Amino acid sequence: TQIKNQTAALISGFRSIIKPEWIRMFSTPELQRLISGDNAEIDLEDLKKHTVYYGGFHGSHRVIIWLWDILASDFTPDERAMFLKFVTSCSRPPLLGFAYLKPPFSIRCVEVSDDQQGRQLDPSEPSEEGPTVLTAGEPASPRETAHGLSPLSAAPFSFLPQGRVPGVGVGTCCF
Repeated sequence: TQIKNQTAALISGFRSIIKPEWIRMFSTPELQRLISGDNAEIDLEDLKKHTVYYGGFHGSHRVIIWLWDILASDFTPDERAMFLKFVTSCSRPPLLGFAYLKPPFSIRCVEVSDDQQGRQLDPSEPSEEGPTVLTAGEPASPRETAHGLSPLSAAPFSFLPQGRVPGVGVGTCCF
């Protein structure tokens, strides 16, 4: 009965925003595509084009080039979908492309002080210092490995989903 009440509240709220006759214009698969995004492969060029950079990063920064290269060359389509789900909470690209992702996908450079280097902190714990970066330094190349870790885990960045770290929004990558 609790689920019945929650479902009724969801439907009521949904219908208060969108008229039921508008919903009837779409088939079930069409409606799912409108709500959940496109079932197509992720267009990395489109994502790159609509990425916002902060903290000194830019599209031609070597770490950013490594990220796009790793996503394009080393990740399978399923792994790219998992990456997208991790940073946006949805594994599918927006129906009309990443220009319509709100908030936009962003990558932020976060400096790590010497006393934080190598510390493995729990990103779910609030921090007065802002976002926690889980990194032990910058590798010489994107494919350099450390202690048998995958190339991506040796790279100097962490992906922190919204709500886990104060001040970090959906689609924010902290490097």
